[in-house]
Amino acid sequence: MNSFATVIHYCTNDYRFLGKCIAEAKKFSDQIVIPVCDRFFNGQPENRDLLNQTYSDHPDCTFIEFAFTPGRHYSPYSTHAPSDEGWIRLWHQTSRYIGFLHLAPEIDYLLFLDCDEIPEGDKVAVWLQTKEYRNYNALRLLGYYYALRSTLRAKKLQSVALLARRATLEPRFFIQIDERHGLYQHIPEPKKREVRGGLTPLFHHYSWVRPQSECLHKADSWGHLREKNWSQEIEKAFQEKGFRDLFGNVDLEFEEIEHPYFDPFSVPLPTRPLPRLEFPHVIKVTPHVIFQRELELTFDVSDDH
Repeated sequence: MNSFATVIHYCTNDYRFLGKCIAEAKKFSDQIVIPVCDRFFNGQPENRDLLNQTYSDHPDCTFIEFAFTPGRHYSPYSTHAPSDEGWIRLWHQTSRYIGFLHLAPEIDYLLFLDCDEIPEGDKVAVWLQTKEYRNYNALRLLGYYYALRSTLRAKKLQSVALLARRATLEPRFFIQIDERHGLYQHIPEPKKREVRGGLTPLFHHYSWVRPQSECLHKADSWGHLREKNWSQEIEKAFQEKGFRDLFGNVDLEFEEIEHPYFDPFSVPLPTRPLPRLEFPHVIKVTPHVIFQRELELTFDVSDDH
């Protein structure tokens, strides 16, 4: 019987999504690993109070808090400089790379999710029982995409999650500007794109289902911040009541649905900071620690021959 892990890319901009994402992932995952940087990818410090609240909320998950390094990436396979357009975007993949290095030894398959990509856990569990995934080293799974509110759904499906066979992954595959698409490209055949996983998609991508202020903060602090004038795009989207895809697909058609799967606005942000606490399920790492860990996983350091 195969063992599954879910690696959830997270920052506190996505606090509203994390509880639901974890709850659904638990229905099919043997391990949940959540890498999170101690700074946003524009270099600003993370919201420490909200990070502490996150850690307190989810004591049964493994969090890997990695230190932001302004002048270098963690992976030795990165050839990009801070002045390159793709430099900031590579931090997304750094997060997934660090999550990959902290899998339990028994894990066979891993699912890479962003925190705002909510799986339908029961349906994923049923689909996994069909064992279709066993025919492939990697699958790109389709999901619904939403704009600004949970009832406004695009008619066209999007590639969301990446499910990969652990044995086919190598650390050098991870540091790709094209993120999960680039990682998928490096995984050897057989593999398959645009997988529904059933009669309907298994995932719901709520990327911009946020208040306008939170959309703006996301756009100013994530790995895509250099790619366009996000504040202008966000202002237009709110003026048009969400009928646009902020990534540029202006021809994307949306429809109103009656029963949303999940409403991020139903999750309030905490208003009171927690006292300073110790969190034994949080592992804090630096580039040196990660390099040593990769060496340990690549070579049998206990073997003197």
